[in-house]
Amino acid sequence: MRRLLLRLRPGGRGLPTLGPLGRLRLPLGLPLGLPATRAARSGEHREAKSAAQPPAEPERDWVGPPDRDSNLRPVRVGRRPPETPLELQLRELRGDTEAWSHHFWSEQNLAFSREKQEFIVKRLRDKGLGTRDEDGSKRSLSVEEMAEFYKGFLDDNYTKHLNYNKEWYRRNFTMTWMMGRVAVLRAWRFVLSGGRPR
Repeated sequence: MRRLLLRLRPGGRGLPTLGPLGRLRLPLGLPLGLPATRAARSGEHREAKSAAQPPAEPERDWVGPPDRDSNLRPVRVGRRPPETPLELQLRELRGDTEAWSHHFWSEQNLAFSREKQEFIVKRLRDKGLGTRDEDGSKRSLSVEEMAEFYKGFLDDNYTKHLNYNKEWYRRNFTMTWMMGRVAVLRAWRFVLSGGRPR
């Protein structure tokens, strides 16, 4: 399969400049805002390995394709030297929150898939049916039967989801507050430097 290595560079390869979006790159090399290829839309891009990998310590955030377990897009948080202690604390909190959320949803999705399969097999067995029909196709349950499973799963995991949401909001409010403080400090540093970028 051909590797997809498109990068958005101002004036490069005849691609338009998209301002700040032009600096964001996906690990596969696909910049944000460009139409996806047929391979990317069909999911084949997950199988491809790209030469465009983020550096060990990128200056910009790198956003990857959805993870197979958590369905979240991994983000490698960029580091803009010189980094103040507050910026370091914010970057570490963002990375920690990313890892925490990835772990939660990986575990949750694994449990969901396992319990769903067990539910389907049990219901089919109760009806005296196997998991495959005479043609070898997988049997499925009705929408009403699956709705019963979904409701039961959500009810069983209500407290877990509630605790996740509370922690997610706490972390995001903390990060938003810290981002505001960082923006003010950067603006103040810019003013003190006489308008020269650092």
